Amino acid sequence: MNTILFNPFERYPEKKLLLIGIICTSLSIYLASILDAHFDGAIDVHLVNEIVHIKSPLIESIISIGCLVLFIFIAGKIYNSKTRIIDIFVTVLIARIPLYLILPFNINHYYSELALSLAVDPNNLQNLPQETLLKTLVFSLVIFALVIWFFMLLWNGYKTATHAKGAKSIVLFILAIIIAEIASKALLSLAF
Repeated sequence: MNTILFNPFERYPEKKLLLIGIICTSLSIYLASILDAHFDGAIDVHLVNEIVHIKSPLIESIISIGCLVLFIFIAGKIYNSKTRIIDIFVTVLIARIPLYLILPFNINHYYSELALSLAVDPNNLQNLPQETLLKTLVFSLVIFALVIWFFMLLWNGYKTATHAKGAKSIVLFILAIIIAEIASKALLSLAF
């Protein structure tokens, strides 16, 4: 079970993972448009309380996935010249699936309205109903777990694709993610 959840790259063929990744990404773009979410960074998902047209999550996904693939591929090539771009592409598509599981939290703008209610007066948290605080805590813990799962999948896919070992591979991986996030934010600011 751990292999399926955290390192499917060792168990399943590349073509099957690619198909699953494309289907999940396509579905997430559609869901982001109906559940009002943005993929506004290489490692970001934001649930909003406004109408999101399908063009936005489509462009955001292309840029975010593209930046992650590009910079993780460069890191992989630096570490191991035999790294293949298709392996990195599949890794990024599969790794992003946990981020897509955040989208249903915003059915009927539930999460975005909850976040707004907390943002109205952050100094007055003690006056919020306990139920609201409990829901916020539960959502936060689930989202935190999904983000950790995303990074675990991304690392395991990178490690499998590049045969990574040691500190150099870890440093390259972390730098690639940081640069991908910065580049995606910059490109998205130009696109919108």
